Amino acid sequence: MSNIFSMRSFLAAHLLFAEVAVAALLSGPAPPSSLRATHPFMKALRAPHPFMKASPYERSITLTKPLGINLEEMEGGGVRIEALMEGGSAASSGLDIAPGDVLLRVGDTDVAALEFDSIMDLLVTAPPTLSLTVGDGLDRLDITPNLANRLKPEDAVTADLVVRAAVREVRRCVGSNDELRGTLGDLQRVEILLGAGLRPDGACLVRFFAIFSTGGSSTYSCNVSATGIRDKDGSIVISALSCAKDEGWGRTIDLKREG
Repeated sequence: MSNIFSMRSFLAAHLLFAEVAVAALLSGPAPPSSLRATHPFMKALRAPHPFMKASPYERSITLTKPLGINLEEMEGGGVRIEALMEGGSAASSGLDIAPGDVLLRVGDTDVAALEFDSIMDLLVTAPPTLSLTVGDGLDRLDITPNLANRLKPEDAVTADLVVRAAVREVRRCVGSNDELRGTLGDLQRVEILLGAGLRPDGACLVRFFAIFSTGGSSTYSCNVSATGIRDKDGSIVISALSCAKDEGWGRTIDLKREG
């Protein structure tokens, strides 16, 4: 862990722009800074991008009861999806919902800051078929300076989407497999995006550090590699996914292999 934090301190001192490219595209201009304002890369990021018709941080899904979702109360309000239960529509639907997602809306009602009991009341009294809006719960992604300088804005958007889709896929794989849950544990957060690139076929390869927890306060860093490609509907499909513990493990776990 000390290596990760020292690396983050170094990056914090040297990053020309701390926000990853997609954050600038989605959330408007970065906080005021003469350096950020004049950097040509940041100017390019503020231009509208044709892919970004809706925020990738939020997904709306339609489910039928029983939902089969275990919810966990979050500090400060709101709930997080703790697990998808076998037999529920969330697990069997094949839709883009995963453990670790944060529940943002039930129908048209904003529940991001509501108390647990109020959210449960809304779900209980909701009709048999209902719409849920969820977010991945990840903050803006840090990115290494050389990668930030090298990526085109549109490639940075794709890389961000692939990282977020990979996180959800890891959480789904771990949540549905007791052995993986004991080996990998829960993916808590993304530490930094280390590498990204697009193949001629349009697939995007990413590599990032993530922090996992194996229960209690025990955490470790893991090198996650993923390959994703944009589907016809704009969503990201993860075709390859692997995790390698940063130190002391000596092996890689392949969660998905291409082909």
